[in-house]
Amino acid sequence: MLTPVRSNDLIPSIRAQNIKYLLPEELERLTKAFEDAFEQAPLNLRKARGRHLAMFYLLRNTGARLGEAVQVDDVRDIDWRNQSVRLVTLKQKQKTFRTVPIPSSVLAFWGRLLAEFPSLRGKLFRMSKRNFNYAFSQRCKEAGIPEDLSHPHVLRHTYAIMLTRSGVPLAMVQKILGHRYLSSTSVYLQFSDVEVRQVLEHKGFL
Repeated sequence: MLTPVRSNDLIPSIRAQNIKYLLPEELERLTKAFEDAFEQAPLNLRKARGRHLAMFYLLRNTGARLGEAVQVDDVRDIDWRNQSVRLVTLKQKQKTFRTVPIPSSVLAFWGRLLAEFPSLRGKLFRMSKRNFNYAFSQRCKEAGIPEDLSHPHVLRHTYAIMLTRSGVPLAMVQKILGHRYLSSTSVYLQFSDVEVRQVLEHKGFL
C-alpha cells in the first residue's frame, strides 16, 4: 500500500468546527479504498482506476483544487528530477502558477502507470471533473466516509489542516495552496476547545 502522506500524531481526533476535512483514520481508509479499487480492478477498468488513483494522490499531496489538477500536463508540468508539480492557480486576476513538492513514492506510481499505459502520456490527469467526482463518491462509500465529506475538495482542506497542525509556517501553506490572501489560509489555524486541550496534554502542560 502506498501512503505518501502520514498522519501526524498532533492531528486532532475530533473534527474542528466549520471546516470540512477528513480525520486521519478516514483519510487512511479512503486511500486504501482508492488503492484497492485499482489493484483489484478487472483489466478493462485498470486504466481508468489507475487514473483515478493518480488524481487522488495529486489532490491528497498538493491540496490542489480539482479544477487546477485536471489542467496538469504530466509531460510539461511534472519535474521528475526535482520531485515537484506545477499547478495553475485559479481564482487569480491573472494566470499564475505555483510549484508544489511531491513525494517520491507518488512520482514512482505515476511513472509505473505511464509505463503500463503509454497512451496516457500527456493526459494522465486530463479527465472530466464529473467523472472523478463520481469515482470519489464511490470510494467514499466504500470507506464509510460521511456523505457531506464525499467531495474531492475535502482533500484540500485535509492537506491544509495537516500542514498547519504539523507546524508548517502559514506563509508556506499559503504558497502551497495558492491563496491570494493570508487571511484565506489563516482559517485553518482555528482550534476548538477540545483541540486545545489535546495539544496541551500531548505537550505535557496538563
